[in-house]
Amino acid sequence: MTPGSIAAAEARAASAAIAVWVKTPGHTPAKTRLAKVIGTATAEVFHRLAVDAVREVVDDATRLAPGLLAPYWAVAERDVAAHACWSGFPVVAQGEGALGDRLAHVYELLEPRHRAVLFIGADSPQLAPAALVHAATLLVDASGPEYVLGPAMDGGFYLFGGKGPLPRAAWTSVTYSAATTMAELIAALEAIGRVQLLAPGFDVDTVDELLLLRDELAADTCKTGAARRALCDWLATLALSTRYSPRTGSR
Repeated sequence: MTPGSIAAAEARAASAAIAVWVKTPGHTPAKTRLAKVIGTATAEVFHRLAVDAVREVVDDATRLAPGLLAPYWAVAERDVAAHACWSGFPVVAQGEGALGDRLAHVYELLEPRHRAVLFIGADSPQLAPAALVHAATLLVDASGPEYVLGPAMDGGFYLFGGKGPLPRAAWTSVTYSAATTMAELIAALEAIGRVQLLAPGFDVDTVDELLLLRDELAADTCKTGAARRALCDWLATLALSTRYSPRTGSR
């Protein structure tokens, strides 16, 4: 075995990939559903601040459990110019097709390199670093579940984690952006291995969820991390007082 292959084997044994799913500002519109209510410019500002906050959360998680997590950006665009906008983590392209195809593509790309694979979005900046460490620890434990899911309040999921090969059909058979998304994914995964649910949470695609994020950050996360404080301070300046109807799932 060559030194390079030894290093790769050691990395796989010691780490879980965590891919943060993002769109590149200026290349692909972000938070389009939210933009219909708060405006495109404001939604873009939120996306940029949320990306910085999530990067900070992931960085904190890697420091909390050294060697456990290997972060990546999962970037929507294929062009090199878009990839050059992302720094700090290695970049992987989401690939082509519908969301199920892209989830399958990134999982298939990272699974052989790592002991487990986690997916989160850039729209859940309220996640605690300890929650990411907990999810990864469950997966790398030989006696732990094959899959972990963070249930979102809209019927989707804010976090996915898995280990071992996963048939592409498990991803592509799911109806995304629906109230049944998580239930369908659980059904597909339970046919293959054990699924453990994490604490309920949310991602931000509606004004209601933006208000919930503002409240959660103000109560807790603002106390730690410059990027999360910046997001919290910006949210405090928004005139958001109207409650809107809950959405269907984004994943």
